[in-house]
Amino acid sequence: MKNPIYFSILVLITSLKLQAQDAGESPSAKNVFYFSPIHLLASQFRMAYERNVGKKANSIMVVGGLILGKSSSFSKNGGAGELHYRASVIYKKISGATIRVFAGPFVKGKYLERTSYYSYDSLNYLSYNDTVTNYISSYSGGMVAGFELSLIDKISFNVYIGGGAQYSDIIGRKDKNQDDMVFQPGYTGIIPEGGILIGVRF
Repeated sequence: MKNPIYFSILVLITSLKLQAQDAGESPSAKNVFYFSPIHLLASQFRMAYERNVGKKANSIMVVGGLILGKSSSFSKNGGAGELHYRASVIYKKISGATIRVFAGPFVKGKYLERTSYYSYDSLNYLSYNDTVTNYISSYSGGMVAGFELSLIDKISFNVYIGGGAQYSDIIGRKDKNQDDMVFQPGYTGIIPEGGILIGVRF
């Protein structure tokens, strides 16, 4: 448990000390509310708030999400939160549009209650049901780099990708059909990180 947490803290402290290249002036509209459409595919509703800080176009972004899903074979509910620091490497204004390239660290936490439902038929033609519930807490941190396009200083499109380390703690009976591979909530190890955000700047 300790190694991924120490790694996340180290990445955050180291990145905050980095000085971005001369990226120009900070945008006039310093706040952005984002929505993440891609997370809807994973039964998550996720919003983000980004604030430009300092004289240059560096920023801090806070992300919050609600996890909710149910079918005949499983149900899940929980929440997630993230904190990103983004140092601007390139910041250019071109004909009513703003282009920004950034990089920086992130830390993330997630809590999930996951229940799986099973039905079995035995050799004597009797059937029975089984329910497995897990309570999963995960913590991760790492680095991402990305690209932001802002139109007329109002609408922003944001894409980022990177990776880091994650530790997960699972409470409850182990679900034998849950592999907890890299994209599963109970995974511990090296993870990819990325996102696509659409927002309004103000």
